[in-house]
Amino acid sequence: MNIFCPKCNTQIEGSNISVANNTFLCVNCDEVFVLSEMIDTDEILEIEKSFESPPKGIKINVEHENLIIHIFTHSREAFFLFFFTIVFSTVSFLGLYNVLLRESIIELFLISIFVIISICLISQFVYSLFGKIKLFVGRNESSYIFIGVGIIGYKKYLHWDLIKKITINTENLSEGGIKRRIHIFEGNKIIKISLSFMNEEKRFFLEKSLRYFKKQFAI
Repeated sequence: MNIFCPKCNTQIEGSNISVANNTFLCVNCDEVFVLSEMIDTDEILEIEKSFESPPKGIKINVEHENLIIHIFTHSREAFFLFFFTIVFSTVSFLGLYNVLLRESIIELFLISIFVIISICLISQFVYSLFGKIKLFVGRNESSYIFIGVGIIGYKKYLHWDLIKKITINTENLSEGGIKRRIHIFEGNKIIKISLSFMNEEKRFFLEKSLRYFKKQFAI
């Protein structure tokens, strides 16, 4: 396992690596770093090889020396979500129609809550089927992550030199299920990227890619 200092790029001696404590010491910088946040030379080669032949549901292309990674959701969960969304939304909108005919303010307020939930469910269904995460790695332009459907979504810019670490956060939801996010610790802020409707292979690929570019741009 070849580990290099993220600051000075000096190779770390085995005696300064503590797997038990998940740390390593750079004698040159006199600093201690988190071992699990690093990738060694073997992993770098493995990641670069995966760029040539990415997993299913991931598309990579190069435009003007900029690398663009598209990770599509196309989740199987969409089919289960579809039937629930159809039933719930149909009941909600029919209820709204009946309330509007009766012109009841109180009932309108109550049914509006169900309509809002229906809209959220429809949005989730569309994202689960047609959503994507786009990682744009700019050589001469700003890097960013885009999350959305088509051109509709939001963009978060990345400053590789300010990124301290990248982790996957797992949260158990009270209503059941698991919510996963990638946390990018950049300067004094945390950039949170939702990993909803993505399988383990896609999550792993995105996390490794982010760590790879963090290391490449830090050198």
